[in-house]
Amino acid sequence: MMSLNRVNYVNKKKLNSLQILRGIAALLVILIHGTGVVETAFNENYLDQYFYMGNCGVDIFFVLSGFIIFYSNYNLIGDPSKFVSFIRKRIIRIYPIYWIVTLSILPAYAIIPSFGQGDELNFNVILTSLFLIPNYRSPILVSGWTLIHEMLFYLIFGLIIVLKPKLSKSIIIIWSTIILVLFIYNFYAIEINIQNPVIRLVTHPQNIEFLLGCLAAKIVINTLNNVKKISTRTIVLIKLNVLFCALIIIMSGFARYYNIKIFNLLTGVHVLIYGITSMILILCLAFLDVLNKNVYSKDINYDKVRKNTGVSLINRYVLFSGLILLGEASYSIYLTHGPAISALSKAMKHFKIHELIGGFWASNILFMLVVASGVITYLYVELPMLNFLKKRFTN
Repeated sequence: MMSLNRVNYVNKKKLNSLQILRGIAALLVILIHGTGVVETAFNENYLDQYFYMGNCGVDIFFVLSGFIIFYSNYNLIGDPSKFVSFIRKRIIRIYPIYWIVTLSILPAYAIIPSFGQGDELNFNVILTSLFLIPNYRSPILVSGWTLIHEMLFYLIFGLIIVLKPKLSKSIIIIWSTIILVLFIYNFYAIEINIQNPVIRLVTHPQNIEFLLGCLAAKIVINTLNNVKKISTRTIVLIKLNVLFCALIIIMSGFARYYNIKIFNLLTGVHVLIYGITSMILILCLAFLDVLNKNVYSKDINYDKVRKNTGVSLINRYVLFSGLILLGEASYSIYLTHGPAISALSKAMKHFKIHELIGGFWASNILFMLVVASGVITYLYVELPMLNFLKKRFTN
């Protein structure tokens, strides 16, 4: 049996496994978008298009976002005085680096309008894109569409902070019911074509994934605050669930070969499959993070490690630190990956890199450069800017 101290774990424990999962989700998004690009640029059928399953990266992001916001801000619920502080922190986290990346690509559309839809320099398009306002078209930085959903979720959670718990629960139940009813109608080919971008946003099925993340966080919090001990058998079952969920995601990459339509992005069913799978995966990883002592502590005693285990644990520590960095840099990686893939693939095609070393290796180099550009953006732009803004506006 493993004992649990009856304390509020919210804001007490950094969940490293979830940080790593965030990095993996960013890599999946790069791979799905990159797979399509290299097919055109390098004439490369990268790994037989296995990574078209990478769309699940967005589903993982959404569930993770719901979990982290609820887990980190659970103590704010029902305290209206915390609303402004919560929204301010979310704005600082989302907008500044998003603005920088969006504005940095505008000159490309001015020089070569054919790169986009042709209206990227329209004032209304720029305005709605910069402020993540729902529109009839995607933002200039296409990946911004997910941030529109993110901001909606932040506003909903802000209401939960302000309103009384009973009223908040009623709103969430009604909202979820409307989304599920519309989803069921669409699933049975009873098409409901919603034109208004705001209504379409509010009723989008992927909003359910934020709520699944909140539910997972609520389960973790309640368990840690009310359960004194967890049996070894339970911990083993949690680990088996992690493996099972990972297997579902991995095997979904083969759905394209067998025409398994439940994973088809257009059906919407993937939202429930990937959403529920991501919820269970995140729930289990969070439990394992809190229950187990982390052998990769920053205070690791390297002399003791060398004496007892040789260099193996050192290598694991380096790998772990790299994965953590990917997680921390995931937002910058996500924002920059589209422009980076486009620019770098064009440059590599111009210099015929794929002809020199082959399409497969050119693709691998492309993906590594895209990740590196995102990490560099995080280390030298996003992180310093976040530190400055937090000191300036949140202290």
